[in-house]
Amino acid sequence: MNTIEFPLLAIMFLDWSSDHSAGANAQRKRFVEWAHRHLASLERWLDGREFVATGTFTVADILMSLVLSEVNDDSLLKPYDRVRNYRERCKSRPAWRRTIEAYCARVEAA
Repeated sequence: MNTIEFPLLAIMFLDWSSDHSAGANAQRKRFVEWAHRHLASLERWLDGREFVATGTFTVADILMSLVLSEVNDDSLLKPYDRVRNYRERCKSRPAWRRTIEAYCARVEAA
């Protein structure tokens, strides 16, 4: 999760900024290349697997699918069918929804 989360968050932060200079665009391009290296690895890892850590849905899947759910640029995940299907498979699970709802309730209460 950590290898995928950092470049995706960096891209998200760059996209939020109002700085669309050549330097920022070059930086984004490097982060996108970095993200693609790790997404390609995850794509290979998911070949023949339903979940990332074990044969069953675990907290690792909740965390990984949450990171993947934060991707706002659909072009980043477009080449990775297994990753996209994995993300949707995890998000459709009742345990995923309960966990995210409980987390949001805690954060919003604070």
